[in-house]
Amino acid sequence: MIKPSAEMSVDEWKRLPESEEWMHFIRHDYLPEMCTDCARAAKCLGGCREAARVFLGSPSAPDPLLANGSILRHN
Repeated sequence: MIKPSAEMSVDEWKRLPESEEWMHFIRHDYLPEMCTDCARAAKCLGGCREAARVFLGSPSAPDPLLANGSILRHN
């Protein structure tokens, strides 16, 4: 698991691009299923991935503000 930036050493920052977890963010592999048919998904990327990880346990989970499907959701 990637540490918060305040806890990372310079060497860890340099190795970040080698991290599989980081690559999921780069490749956008984390888009929540509820967002796949949304016309705005390419722009908002499903909301905040870190909030999803912290509050729901996975960066692939829905953003907590978007989880009920109505807050900030545009079709």
